[in-house]
Amino acid sequence: MPIAKDYDANWKEDKISVYRRYAEGIVNTAQQSNWGMRCGLYHKSLDNRRHYLPLLLCGPIQIGLTQHDLFVVQNQRWIFLGRGGRIWKLANASIRNKVPYINSMSQPGIILWSDSISRMVVDRLTPKSIMEPLAQANQRYRFICRQLVIKRVMDCAASGRKRSMSDFAKAVSPDWTKADLASPRIPTVQHSILFSLVLGLDADTACDVIELAAFCEHKLPLFNRQACMSIYQSSVELLAKLCPAWWSGSYMTDWKFVGSIESLFKAQFSRIINDAWTREIPIEGIVGVPLNINDNVVTDKMSDGTGSYVDEWGTKDEDYKEYVEYDVIDEVEDSSEDEETGHTSDSS
Repeated sequence: MPIAKDYDANWKEDKISVYRRYAEGIVNTAQQSNWGMRCGLYHKSLDNRRHYLPLLLCGPIQIGLTQHDLFVVQNQRWIFLGRGGRIWKLANASIRNKVPYINSMSQPGIILWSDSISRMVVDRLTPKSIMEPLAQANQRYRFICRQLVIKRVMDCAASGRKRSMSDFAKAVSPDWTKADLASPRIPTVQHSILFSLVLGLDADTACDVIELAAFCEHKLPLFNRQACMSIYQSSVELLAKLCPAWWSGSYMTDWKFVGSIESLFKAQFSRIINDAWTREIPIEGIVGVPLNINDNVVTDKMSDGTGSYVDEWGTKDEDYKEYVEYDVIDEVEDSSEDEETGHTSDSS
């Protein structure tokens, strides 16, 4: 682990420095290929020596009604949570065993490592009366996803088309794996919509999947069947306009020649941004939501009185001050090696 010099002015006990890629929301924490990534540094004295301890991402976890990102330190039992680009240490709670090193692990090993740590943390922080029903609902969602994917694979085989789980996963996004498609850790509305689109599910089945995912994600009955139906029909209409091949071929579409659903939606988003820039109009106007800040009492208080907006992204949240001193840094690669452990780490 990196060791700070005595004259290092940036080091401060119990301070957390967050890498810019996490603070600005660049890292997709739900993507398995990003698990094990370093997203910050924890300043801590160990054995009378100052250290910068890397914070490793273990993916998202659900605590109560809120989704957080979980971070740990190798060879320690501390628990760190992140949300909205900020990271803080959880007081009065720790992991049962020390976190093992991941230097010699392969990517599948890192996924198992992060899954096991996440389960221990969720079991530690969630009351049993809430955890067991939620775990059963999440397991039920994953079971439905696997069965629907297997059914589509068999349907394709019956029609003389060869499709696998990996093919359907890559059709959603090049970064998705079979586990991302059929066994997500936390069900979400976005996953259920993309899952239903790539499999070409009928409206009733898709509504069931979306409604279950929404309940598991938000823990509230916010999405009824009518709302899920409207969301799915709007998604089908948009994808049909962007990809006529999917409208005609449904789940048997050969996405190797089309690309992926993610690439189609990102291309559409880029076109919206470019159109707003070319026509010199606000982006909220180009998507059909015109806003007038001068006539809005609430948003008028967000301006400084001269019509210019206040940059809220960098505003510090007062609730975090009692936990940790927060700052954003750029990652600096440094192959400094700990004399005792022999593990190589980054420093910043």
